[in-house]
Amino acid sequence: MLLAACSNEFVDRRVEAYSRASHKVDSISAAEEILQLSYDLHYELARLDAELGALDSVSALAQRGDEDCMEQLEKINEARRNFERKLLEKEMETYIQLVKNKKR
Repeated sequence: MLLAACSNEFVDRRVEAYSRASHKVDSISAAEEILQLSYDLHYELARLDAELGALDSVSALAQRGDEDCMEQLEKINEARRNFERKLLEKEMETYIQLVKNKKR
C-alpha cells in the first residue's frame, strides 16, 4: 500500500477531484450549493482513500524524506488550496449578495 501511495494515479485522481470541484465553484449561486459541493468533494476523497489508500501514507513517506512523495503531496496540497481559495471567494460573494438583497 505504501508503494502505491506516491503513484501518479493516487495523486492525479485527488488533484482531479479538487480541480473538478474548483470548476464547479464558478457556477454556484446559492449558499446551499456551496455546502453540497463541499460534501460531495469530501465523500469523493473518502472514496479515493478507501480505494487507493489514505493520504496519510503519502504524508508519512514525505515526512521520512521521500522526495517523490514530497512532490506529490505538494501537488495535492496546491490543488486543495486552490479549491479552498475559490470556495472562500464564492462564500464571500454569496454572503455579500445575501446582505445586499436583505437591505432592499
